[in-house]
Amino acid sequence: MKVLLIAIGTRGDIEPFLAMAELLVKNNEKVICCFPEQFREITTACGFPFAPLSAEFLETLDSKEGIIAMGGKANFIEKIKAYFILYKRSIRVSKIMCSQQKELIDNVKPDKIIYHIKACYPMLYEVEHPTKTILLSPIPYMVHPTEAHAHIGFKNMGSFINKLSYKLANYGLSNNIKTVSKGLFNPKLINTKKILSALAQTKTVYTISPFLFNRSKSWSNKVRILGYHERNKALHWTPSNELLEFIKTHKGIALITFGSMVNEAPKEKTEMIVRVLKKLKIPAIISAGYGGLIALENNTSSTIHYVSNIPYDWLLPQIDFMMHHGGSGTTHMAMKYACPSVIIPHIIDQFLWNEINHERGLGPKGVSIRKLNEKVLEVLLHDLISNTRYKENAQIASKAIQAEDYKEELIDFIKN
Repeated sequence: MKVLLIAIGTRGDIEPFLAMAELLVKNNEKVICCFPEQFREITTACGFPFAPLSAEFLETLDSKEGIIAMGGKANFIEKIKAYFILYKRSIRVSKIMCSQQKELIDNVKPDKIIYHIKACYPMLYEVEHPTKTILLSPIPYMVHPTEAHAHIGFKNMGSFINKLSYKLANYGLSNNIKTVSKGLFNPKLINTKKILSALAQTKTVYTISPFLFNRSKSWSNKVRILGYHERNKALHWTPSNELLEFIKTHKGIALITFGSMVNEAPKEKTEMIVRVLKKLKIPAIISAGYGGLIALENNTSSTIHYVSNIPYDWLLPQIDFMMHHGGSGTTHMAMKYACPSVIIPHIIDQFLWNEINHERGLGPKGVSIRKLNEKVLEVLLHDLISNTRYKENAQIASKAIQAEDYKEELIDFIKN
């Protein structure tokens, strides 16, 4: 079977698709990965054929306006201006990527397309080719209504409003597809009713743990929650001698990472974090590879070690705590390897993961990157390392998630 995987977003959006590609290849299927150009190296290093999408999407996130939207400080007028500029850019870039996806699908003629919610063309493709596409989401509360929780973009306001929020979000999504595809494709396909119908009928896989989410009884059998899946990130990676010595020398190590999130003051944020870590005498590995945190040039502390890239599946079994941004994959990994966490959310779903992490008793409730200061950080980290209940609950979560095995069911769901 020839499977085309299309994903648009940051590293956290791409990783579930790389894990899916690895699983499919092990099942002797053929895969082609279609991601933004910035992910060429990581994809080809895994041995998967790569088809690029425009690099402008991620470049936009790294722009001044993107940093404001991702948690940078700005006044109300600056934020409105930034969001407007981002919207205009996103429409133009989405048109480019939509056209690229169509050309690729026409050339490849895949048996199945597994796609991310930000990839617009597969939803149009589903209108004319039912059963050929599968929506994959590492984030809950995206498309399918549940009374218990509103759409990820809304606040909970009771069962009626919660269900209505999905209709509003899906209608907005269909209109966005119409906007970016206008003038590019068959106008008969560009119809809100047809797009909404295709979205409702398409197979959907939520790659999240059933330990964290209950499947809604109102969903059809085409919608499944089939567990968190990770690829072997340590396969093409070797730890440095300095890193190995650091882990061997210290106890109670914390990993500090903001993933691929950016902010307007990475140096100041890192300096603040390091001061608190030293004050609380917490040895830490700081991931400074993407811009949210940086490796300080004047670092002389033997209790702080900087890395630019490190596979969590290798590191997390060897450390004790985490402070992170709350991406879906990072949150699942922390739970899987029994690491109590404090989450500093930057955008959208990360606030949800912060709530879940705290409600499950896996760490203190973090604050937005916008509200993070030295006093707050000290309280959060002290609570994280001193409350033994967090570790006990993390071990329960770890046992549950590690016991999950949905690989065969997932492959069968994709193929049939």
